[in-house]
Amino acid sequence: MTRLRAKLGDKGMSDPEVKVWADAVLINMSRSTYFLHPPVTMEDLKADILRYDETITASLDGARTAFAAKRSQRAVVTKDLRIIGHYVEENCDNDPAIFLTSG
Repeated sequence: MTRLRAKLGDKGMSDPEVKVWADAVLINMSRSTYFLHPPVTMEDLKADILRYDETITASLDGARTAFAAKRSQRAVVTKDLRIIGHYVEENCDNDPAIFLTSG
């Protein structure tokens, strides 16, 4: 049997695409009754996504420091998603229906 795998990388994704992906995970994990104790709380993920959104907006003026802050915060959000993804893989009992509730 093939083991279910979560999408863990953001390579080739734009900043808005990463934000949409993170928002989808946040919404679905918050609603899921199967993943009650993720290693990254949904409150922490929400705060990290909000900071990421703010850095995306701030970087639109092209300032180097704002761009660096955006890259740094993107790394924080993708790390959160990677940790949550591994948690979901380990706790879904390889059931696609349960797996998909994570977003």
